[in-house]
Amino acid sequence: MGLLFARIFVFALAISFSYADKSTLKIHSTNEKHEEGKLSLQKRSVYINPLLVYRCSLPLGLENGHVPDAAFSASSSAHKKRGPARSRLNIQSNSKGYGSWSAGANDGKQWLQIDFGELVRVTKVASQGRQDSNQWVTKYTLSYSVDGMHWAEYKENSVTWVFPGNKDRNTVVEHLLLSPFNARLIRFHPRTYHGYTSMRAEVYGCRKVHSCSVPLGVEDKRIPDSAFTASNSVDNRHRPSLARLNLLSDGKHIGAWCPKKGSKNQWLQIDLGEVTALTKVATQGRYSSEDRLTTYTLSYSVDGLHWTSYKQRAVEKVFAGNTDRNTAIVHPLKPHIEARSIRFHPRTHNHNGPCFRVELYGCRKVKNCLMPVGVEDGRIPDEAFSASSSASSSYLPNRGRLNLAPSGGKHCWAAGQNNANQWLQVNLGRLFNLRGVATQGRHDHNQWVTSFSLSYTADDFIWVFIKENSQVKTFLANSDRKTVVKHIFSPDIRVFARSVRFHPKGWKNHINRSCFLPLGMESGHLPDSAISASTYYDARHIPQFSRLNKIPSSGKAGAWCTRTNNGNEWLQVNFGRETTVTKVATQGRYDADHRLMSYSLSYSVDGSHWAWYRLSDGHIKVLGGNIDRNTPVYHSLHLPIQAKYLRFHPKTWDRHICTRAEVYGCQEGSLCSLSLGLEDGRVSASAMSASTIASSAHAASLGRLNLAAASGKVGSWCAKKNDVNQWLQIDLGTLTTVTKVATQGRQDYSQWITSYSLFYSLSGSYWVQYTVRGNKMVFRGNFDRGTIIVHQIFPPIHARFVRIQPLTWQSHISMRAELYGCPIKGI
Repeated sequence: MGLLFARIFVFALAISFSYADKSTLKIHSTNEKHEEGKLSLQKRSVYINPLLVYRCSLPLGLENGHVPDAAFSASSSAHKKRGPARSRLNIQSNSKGYGSWSAGANDGKQWLQIDFGELVRVTKVASQGRQDSNQWVTKYTLSYSVDGMHWAEYKENSVTWVFPGNKDRNTVVEHLLLSPFNARLIRFHPRTYHGYTSMRAEVYGCRKVHSCSVPLGVEDKRIPDSAFTASNSVDNRHRPSLARLNLLSDGKHIGAWCPKKGSKNQWLQIDLGEVTALTKVATQGRYSSEDRLTTYTLSYSVDGLHWTSYKQRAVEKVFAGNTDRNTAIVHPLKPHIEARSIRFHPRTHNHNGPCFRVELYGCRKVKNCLMPVGVEDGRIPDEAFSASSSASSSYLPNRGRLNLAPSGGKHCWAAGQNNANQWLQVNLGRLFNLRGVATQGRHDHNQWVTSFSLSYTADDFIWVFIKENSQVKTFLANSDRKTVVKHIFSPDIRVFARSVRFHPKGWKNHINRSCFLPLGMESGHLPDSAISASTYYDARHIPQFSRLNKIPSSGKAGAWCTRTNNGNEWLQVNFGRETTVTKVATQGRYDADHRLMSYSLSYSVDGSHWAWYRLSDGHIKVLGGNIDRNTPVYHSLHLPIQAKYLRFHPKTWDRHICTRAEVYGCQEGSLCSLSLGLEDGRVSASAMSASTIASSAHAASLGRLNLAAASGKVGSWCAKKNDVNQWLQIDLGTLTTVTKVATQGRQDYSQWITSYSLFYSLSGSYWVQYTVRGNKMVFRGNFDRGTIIVHQIFPPIHARFVRIQPLTWQSHISMRAELYGCPIKGI
């Protein structure tokens, strides 16, 4: 095994090595260091465990496309066809662009940035020159960030490390990082070049990084100087704020905090500003001399007044310190600390005194991340609002606050023009983890935004749109003046922002941009033949009288009323073709106090197989009904329905089941996104098969979206084996275009798939894996039992058979699914 890994490392690194023992390699390399603008030779020798490196050295997605184009940015680009997204390893020149990213200047100040969207561990990097020209980077450095605002340079022995780059166009030069780091963003900084600053790159590591082991900001200065205090200091050149990991010395200060020699009860304190979970600590010696602490203890406090010694098994823990100037010694904290302030207490030291530098690791203890950040209540000041335009001084951006009523001739924010280039911006003043947004229409007029997109920035320089399945996400907004429409982001959408922009895409009075139009109950656009019901009381109470605002003629009732009062009644609307339903409304009976108090919805593609309208967690949604005879009550559907038929199912009622209704949405062309029949049973049990099943109680036919366990059957398909060779297969019966896929975990047990790939076939014999731009697609799966995760399939699949093949899973391979699309006609 040692020989195998030795060959891998030699191929990747061009270094020499020797064995220290059976589990480690001693790596020796010679490189250049970058210190105060100078390059000089530097040697390094470090023991590493090759097994651990191998397990966390996978490509993170630049070459294979898993990192989307929007995640790339740069200081500048020479041409739009040489933009940062052209920096993928092995990318070739084509009609979309040239064979690399090229900077807009050759000044040594350029950078290429990749945002991985989540915390990753980086263990290796690789670079390549421009594929279609003799241009490449010959030396570069790295920096990295957790939040996009505060950056730390990659260093070894406290010195910024300079990596040798390339010598030709296409040879891949890889470098193993002897000090791996955790970050969300990474930057390549070209220092020297051949021909022009052009490069392609890949980053290696692993994505499943412990979410509570992030550097908390000592080194990169997210923690300000004012947060550092100490028992005392030698002088200002040795002050507490110099105790930052990897800080160098200069003429104004030495590279560490140093207490007065011989003083007692010494401590260095760091105030984190809020209660924080601490999981690791790191120390380093003084950069400019051999002064260092050799042992120390910790104490911590929630309020800065009452302090507790850190203990393990009821005994105060004494931590080993440092053995040289610059090697960082990291200690995990088990149990972890929850505190606002922490103190380092030197116990023993060498040479002249306990001088040292530190870093803290952990995560902020967020008790509630769904609190308003201050738009409505005024914590965010007026000057923090800006916009693309305003209609007049009565409609300024700072009027865009939720629930703000007109005052003194001032209204809401209104754009100066009605086009898709308008935006409203809010500067939050500091970095926030945004978890949702809410919108509202104009208070005193029928004007509102019906849909919008969101962009955000962490540094007020680079803006990023919120995306879903690699497409800019469109949020459904309002359908009246005052209703507040909230959108809570799904767990896979992570937004760390200092400023956010709302980009209206559709609005009231621009009907062609909206999908909230009445579909014809009240207007009569839907004929009487399109309205039916389970029962009706008599000819005076027929379903055709269920139209919103219907006033009865002589001898007729003012609503549809059922023959009996039970939970099995329904009112059905046939739209005639595929329709998107975004809102519903109900009204009581015009001429009597009969009304629905609650109801649910179901929908169908063919009129025979029906599915319930559910919440995102899989529970059937129950909608509130009416409080009087004539006031309409509206409900916007957070998850729009796409169907040909819709049913209202009364759940509770006052005196008798009677109702009038309207349905809202749009029918603009064929959307080809109807459910294909797993949930509602149009796909028969015999059309569903699998690689294996755990037993007959775990059959493939149980892999239907929203299926619940019943009668000796569990709540999903479950494979017999847990390996990557398992699959769930659906025979759609005819050639079909598949545009979306949805998955869910097992309903009755905490089992689900966390990632999967798709295969498809025309005949069921020859299978093709679904790819995008030649890259095999891996789809993100589920994170719990009930939440439905939907992925757009673009470009769509054209096939009769589809297989979902789990790649990773929680506990056991178990899943429920649905496919969406439309049959291909004429074949």
